[in-house]
Amino acid sequence: MKVEVLVLAKIFMVGTSGLAKLSPLLFGAYLSTKYGGDYYSSFVLLLNYAAAASAAATMSYTPQALRAAATPIPKATVSIAAISSGLIFILSMVLSAIYWVFWEAASFFPLLSMGSRMESLIIILFCSSLFFLAVSHASMSCSHKWFLLGLSNVFVYVGSLILVLVFLFFIGPSDAVLILYSAIFFLLAFFSLIVAAINTKLFSLDALKGLSLKRALWEAIFGLRVAIFGMITLAGFYLMALVVNRQLTSEEAAVYSLSFQLFSITLFLPSVLGSLVIPILSRAPSNSIGMERLTLFSYLWVSLIFAFFFIFFSGSIMELYGIKVSDSNKLSLSVFQVAAILAALGAYFVQRLIVGGRYLVLAFGALTWLMFVLLGLLLLDDLLMFSIMLAFSYMASNIVYALFVNPQYRVWRRIKSRD
Repeated sequence: MKVEVLVLAKIFMVGTSGLAKLSPLLFGAYLSTKYGGDYYSSFVLLLNYAAAASAAATMSYTPQALRAAATPIPKATVSIAAISSGLIFILSMVLSAIYWVFWEAASFFPLLSMGSRMESLIIILFCSSLFFLAVSHASMSCSHKWFLLGLSNVFVYVGSLILVLVFLFFIGPSDAVLILYSAIFFLLAFFSLIVAAINTKLFSLDALKGLSLKRALWEAIFGLRVAIFGMITLAGFYLMALVVNRQLTSEEAAVYSLSFQLFSITLFLPSVLGSLVIPILSRAPSNSIGMERLTLFSYLWVSLIFAFFFIFFSGSIMELYGIKVSDSNKLSLSVFQVAAILAALGAYFVQRLIVGGRYLVLAFGALTWLMFVLLGLLLLDDLLMFSIMLAFSYMASNIVYALFVNPQYRVWRRIKSRD
């Protein structure tokens, strides 16, 4: 009976994670139809920047917590890693503020007329929300609180969507729609963190024994090494959104925003199952060939199904978002889906490398990916050209990961055998 409950809890977690992925897409559809493509593109830009700005903190803690779910890592180490990620987050916000005050003179939302104070408030709220959610969800996964994690998905993502729509129904359309959504999202995410900390005893006295500033700083430095991969990737996504919003037309920016969100939906299964796959592979890395093959098969087939669905109904989806339906727009969205299939394959490699603690290889693959993305931005003429370069970037990074993920394919072992 206990096994059945555990399986149901995991299924519930996966299903609610799908709702969590779908909620920003639905809110984006609402923005696009009620407020226009500029608001929609600005919302997606906010999603990308918040993920990039908080990446150093979230990616320094999440992989360690997932590995701790199946390895004999002391509870105190996980708790100190969470505190260290908080220090990294504060540093990230300070550097972010310096960037916008002293370096980037342009408006954060180039398509909207919004004051700098309002922009800063939205950014702080949304970045903090993603950090709270990353820590709370990773802690729940580490403690196998799958049902609680599922409830958190519904409470935060679906709850924020419903609440903002209810507020706007009573007060009518408002230019403050983004600040309203960000404030609600922040409050629900903060409450989720408190619930997770209490239920997982993340900051209990026993867990925090031996805590010192020196150890917290050392864990923060180690966490940054772990987070390099995520920082590079998410910074690249933000850079893409920023350049597209500033250099391409409003229509192309809206198509990019829609393509990016559908790209995220196609990657739903790999991103969600990582919290289950990594602990399983960490528990028995030498006897996990069957699990590895099942994971790879599932990721590829699910991503193919989503990709073909979005490609086939691309015209109808664009009409739903109020975006002009044209052959070039449909082709750009379709190439994004090809990139999503390649990214699903990359997710399999990334999770295998996390299990082995091979974070420098992840960073090298991410740099390869970023190099092609930057080349696409330098050659940016239209959205179609950029989407093609994005697909090539995932192909290149996958080649790097494939060379290092299996011992029999490791380059240095082949060279050593020749000697």
